Amino acid sequence: MTRRAVTVLIIGWLAVHWTAVAYEFDHFPLTDAGMYANWKKKEILSYLVRDTESYKQGFTITRRDGATDAVRMEELNLPRRHMYQLYFQKIHRRPAPLLLRSFNKTLGHEPDDPGFIVRITVPYVVMHRRADDIGNVWTESHVTTLDWDEKWRKSW
Repeated sequence: MTRRAVTVLIIGWLAVHWTAVAYEFDHFPLTDAGMYANWKKKEILSYLVRDTESYKQGFTITRRDGATDAVRMEELNLPRRHMYQLYFQKIHRRPAPLLLRSFNKTLGHEPDDPGFIVRITVPYVVMHRRADDIGNVWTESHVTTLDWDEKWRKSW
């Protein structure tokens, strides 16, 4: 390719790119215009408070025999980054059968074992503030609870 051809190609690509940005085309294949066009202003902003001590302590679990314990990342054989993602992001969106099966299989438990995990409890805190007032901040504590259902035993 000649120098002139490269220059024409770059100028052409920039023209297409900035035209899409200017017209706010969503999901235009040659640009990142969708990133800018989809932003919507919110009245109240919410942030997940990430407390490193909480995920280092692990997940609070309840076993079939009624014992309550904590399962840490070392027991689940998870690197720190994966434990962090599981604790703060994925536990709230993943289906309960998938996570309970994964935890129990990793720890070597079967549904009839007394140590079988029947509940995973994950507390977390969400901080809220108004978009126009950074001095007015409030928090809400939440708990995500995943419970075992005996009808999932068939697909074990």
